[in-house]
Amino acid sequence: MCGIEHMTAKLHALAQKKLELLQEFRSLSVKQRERLEGEDLADWEGLLEQKEALIRRIDGLDMQAGQAEAEMLEFLGTGTLEDPLLLAKPLWQETLGLRRAIRETLAETRRIDDAVTNKVLLLREDLAQKMQQLQREKKGVQAYGQQTPQAEGFFLDRKE
Repeated sequence: MCGIEHMTAKLHALAQKKLELLQEFRSLSVKQRERLEGEDLADWEGLLEQKEALIRRIDGLDMQAGQAEAEMLEFLGTGTLEDPLLLAKPLWQETLGLRRAIRETLAETRRIDDAVTNKVLLLREDLAQKMQQLQREKKGVQAYGQQTPQAEGFFLDRKE
């Protein structure tokens, strides 16, 4: 079993890496918002792929952190990470600060992604309405086109 210093250092490193990845994720969300505002969706799929890759990496870090926390709780035997022995460690205080920053970054990213999602839904609705209008206009043109056959003819005026 590792010592508390080692476990604290491991959780600190994981929290630091998670914060970096979340900041990168937030940056991609900001790029998505900017692309939508400028209606430049050329690299939209690339941004989504980058975000998905980050999500997988963050999930991996979360799993590692969960295991490390379980080990620490077992070591402490208190059932809480608020143990005075742990709270006395400056590195743990830094880790708690990183965790607060993670929560703040997540909240900010969620607000940005919610705005992006709402904008995408509005664009989708607008596109659906335009497609319906186009279909209606196409049917109207086809209906009139079928009733007026193209033919030649003569007009005879019998009034004299």
